[in-house]
Amino acid sequence: RTVDLHSVPVRIAFLGAAIAIAFAVLLTYFGFIAATAAFVPALMLLMGARSPVQISLTTVGVIAVIWVFFVLIFNNELPPPSLFE
Repeated sequence: RTVDLHSVPVRIAFLGAAIAIAFAVLLTYFGFIAATAAFVPALMLLMGARSPVQISLTTVGVIAVIWVFFVLIFNNELPPPSLFE
């Protein structure tokens, strides 16, 4: 059995991996909030979401929930931007 590396699902998987790598780089330089604000919409668009309201609300919700858990509940700082240090 062979896998067609040029098929749409494989291309989507590779693009998703590239977006995740870009997120790691953005997280290092721009911090959690900015990197996540770019990562979540990019992944949602890749997965087929097209509603700007849905994408915006999901992005804000993801950032808010993660911030509440890590900062308020776990007393742990999220990665700050290091580009401007």
